[in-house]
Amino acid sequence: MACASLWAASYTGVVTWDRARPAREGAAELTVMTYNVNFGVAGDASTLEAIAAGDADVVLLQETHTAWERAMRARLGGMYPHMRFGAPESMPAGGLAVLSRWPFELTHVSPSDGGFFYAWRVVLHTPRGDVQALNLHLRPQVSDGGSLLVGRFTTGPNRLRELTRHRATLAGELPTIVAGDFNEDERGDAVRSLTEAGMRSALAEFAPGAMTWRWLVGPFTVRQRFDHVVYDPARFECLHARVSPAGASDHLPVIARLRWRAPR
Repeated sequence: MACASLWAASYTGVVTWDRARPAREGAAELTVMTYNVNFGVAGDASTLEAIAAGDADVVLLQETHTAWERAMRARLGGMYPHMRFGAPESMPAGGLAVLSRWPFELTHVSPSDGGFFYAWRVVLHTPRGDVQALNLHLRPQVSDGGSLLVGRFTTGPNRLRELTRHRATLAGELPTIVAGDFNEDERGDAVRSLTEAGMRSALAEFAPGAMTWRWLVGPFTVRQRFDHVVYDPARFECLHARVSPAGASDHLPVIARLRWRAPR
């Protein structure tokens, strides 16, 4: 697509993988991707290729729906034998999906404020053991009256309230990953609540200047850092994280490579 090409060409906040990926021993490593694929470009080949090229073990997707499900099962079913999709009928952009190399269970569906989006808690059954992942899509920076300007400065408490509700579904004893479209950067209320609780943002460690969202406004491109992979540093260490300048969505894939810490 022309817009996607322009976005990719003008995007500068990209961090490339600068070291070879070491051989795995069992499931000692876990690569996670989060990607808001944009409900309006369903079936786009470049977006599907961006997911495949990420080679993640687990992919947490936002803004999926029936058309995206058909395309992903056709293109990625061989790579990800375990898939689940779901979308609220009242919210075309509210769908979520999980693609995984390993079996998993959807254990909780957590609603958000005001009929925006919702979150999934899934438990991944990896060869190393169970991992819980929270796939979320928090409220956009839009006020109740539809203002982007007002919403930028007033909706942070909404996202924090949503995240607090979603986090209540997590089990404290399991290794934890929280990822998705937060609709805010690390200074936002929701992301900051996670880092203040001891979790870490993979992008903040390895790509602190990378942007994950772009939007063309006339001749200008507006960029923000909305998408995150946040992990439990007591259970994982992050070996690398990057943003991939690929796909036709207004968001970009975020990929984090984690390794289990040795038991103490």
